[in-house]
Amino acid sequence: MPVFGTLQANFSLNFLAILPMAKILGSITEELADSVGETLGGLLNASFGISESHDAVTLG
Repeated sequence: MPVFGTLQANFSLNFLAILPMAKILGSITEELADSVGETLGGLLNASFGISESHDAVTLG
């Protein structure tokens, strides 16, 4: 089963690569939310949250 080991390693490395990006996007959206207001900030958080999930599925 060498294919399963390769897929598992690929998934693990991609998952680890996404973590810093998620942290950076999270802190950026929090700073933007503070400056633009509660309603627009919530919309930004939701939009970038969906973007992170989409990237995780498409790239990983």
